[in-house]
Amino acid sequence: MQPGKILLVEDDLETQKVTNLILNKCGHTVYLASSFKDVLELLRNHQLGIDLAIIDIILPVLSGFTVMEYLRAHPIYKRVPLIAMTARKQTDDYKRAKKIGCSHFIDKPYVVQELLSVVTQLIRHPLHENDYCPT
Repeated sequence: MQPGKILLVEDDLETQKVTNLILNKCGHTVYLASSFKDVLELLRNHQLGIDLAIIDIILPVLSGFTVMEYLRAHPIYKRVPLIAMTARKQTDDYKRAKKIGCSHFIDKPYVVQELLSVVTQLIRHPLHENDYCPT
């Protein structure tokens, strides 16, 4: 597995802790955020070069959709693969995530092997200039 730099946006501290541990054990560097505000601080203060973002849809104050839209609008992060995660299995959430340009959608609780498989695939094959990416 090729290690990558992953932004994990998850407000549930237990899920954040477990997911971080799993990804770290596979050699990935994980940057943690619990809200849109945390994401902005991380990106502004550290000028992160990330290979992938895993974003919980239900976050405090502003949703994960806001985080995804921000990343898609930012020139540096526009082509970073996004994985949307949620425990709400609603068709509208899937459609909205896809419209924003998410590469994959994972339901919580997730299966560890599925998560790792998707992460590996997206880090190996990031979005390129010709790939679908909303403007």
